[in-house]
Amino acid sequence: MKVKVSDILSCIVISALAVRVNAMPLHISPNAQDSTAITSTWNALLSMPELKGSLVGAVVADARSGKIIYARNPDLRMLPASNRKLFTSAAAVINLGLKFRFHTDVVSATPLSASGEIDGPLYLRGMGDPTLVDSDLDQMAKELFDKGLRRVNGSVVGDGSKFSTEIYGDNWGWNNLTDYSAPEITSLEVDRDVIDVTIHGGVTDGDPTTVTLKPAIPYAIIQNTSITGSDNKSGETPSDDLGGYVDRVWDKDIVLTSGSVKPNEHKTDEITLVDAPRYAALQFTSALQRAGIHVAGEPVSGVTPAHANILLLHYAGVPLSEYLPLMLKPSDNLLAEALVREEGIIHGSKGDYAAGHAYELPALRSLGVDTSTLRFNDGSGVSRRDYVPPRATIALLVGMIHRPEWRVWYQALPIAGVDGTLRKRMIGTRAQGNVHAKTGTLSETVALSGYVTDRTGRLLAFSLMANNFLASGKSVRHLHDLCVESLADGKY
Repeated sequence: MKVKVSDILSCIVISALAVRVNAMPLHISPNAQDSTAITSTWNALLSMPELKGSLVGAVVADARSGKIIYARNPDLRMLPASNRKLFTSAAAVINLGLKFRFHTDVVSATPLSASGEIDGPLYLRGMGDPTLVDSDLDQMAKELFDKGLRRVNGSVVGDGSKFSTEIYGDNWGWNNLTDYSAPEITSLEVDRDVIDVTIHGGVTDGDPTTVTLKPAIPYAIIQNTSITGSDNKSGETPSDDLGGYVDRVWDKDIVLTSGSVKPNEHKTDEITLVDAPRYAALQFTSALQRAGIHVAGEPVSGVTPAHANILLLHYAGVPLSEYLPLMLKPSDNLLAEALVREEGIIHGSKGDYAAGHAYELPALRSLGVDTSTLRFNDGSGVSRRDYVPPRATIALLVGMIHRPEWRVWYQALPIAGVDGTLRKRMIGTRAQGNVHAKTGTLSETVALSGYVTDRTGRLLAFSLMANNFLASGKSVRHLHDLCVESLADGKY
């Protein structure tokens, strides 16, 4: 049974935990205004046994004035996980603007003939847009058909070279590089470079299983050792109750399936592919063929040569105002990484992380963030070498509220009990539909930072961070939810 805020306030034993269990000292800034209610409630919640021995940081402030009303280790540098995306998105709003759009070009080295043919390759030149999906490719193919294209006497070449060859973030876990949340970072991506792998159980225990890929990848190799069985007999760690296990050789398109799947049932998981531009070329080839355009060659990845300067199609992606919720609500790592790299390019540098990050810092300082207290090594928060103190996050939240773009940015954040990574949290409380905040989750790391309106209509900014705990992430997230619910319930 879940603990309620009212239970915390009415329980003397829990209140006593504020001075007994994990009671870290408070470091209130000189302009702090103490609130007895928030202090007693938050001290009790953040001193619960689930957080014993862990690193805990928290700050609450008036969102418009910046006046701090609660602080616990506000200057302790901690892993932010996906709270990093608050900084990424804010800097992009300032540096790129809400009207900014990524785009994708289709070019060739030879002109379209009178008979509708291109002699040689067709280059799908990615200009950074990580939101491309199959329906976009179908629209692009239709537009090319309408322009008269009927045959490509060569291959489709996927070009993702606008971004650097750093296809992963610094200090990303090697064992996560096949996961849907850690695709290769290139300037050409389709469907986030993610495919579905399904293990289909046979009729009875012991029957062989079959494996399908969606979409089909002709160059992928499937190594299937899974079996049909009621129990997991393979020794692999099951990824759910069925026990079927899906993985990939980290640097090859060799799909590994193992474990056991119950009779007549199936297990579907998502994995990324090696060489995202090649996969994009494969999908665009299929889209062209569906549109009635014949492609003679096999899809490949490569770099568009300088002489391939005939622009056949310029396809614009969504504006940043629509891109932000696609990134922030589901916490999309690829979309975050693309923004940082693009910032380097528009300022005349190359499309690598370091160049882009150099242009983030002045934007963050303009919001009042002391960037000397930060260390970022990627744009998404996957890196375990990112460090942020809660005070810096509060400065960002307070600074953004005075920007003309704030309302769009605010609406792009996950909303408690409504959407994104907060859709299942704080349901049935005053926080539901009220809290707009960014989650953050890594192993032994949980963060939640954003805005909540209290009972008087006052907008508060908050940042909650916990690192190095041994309890379940779910239990720590619940404590964070209780903290935020207490703000929604209170008068501060």
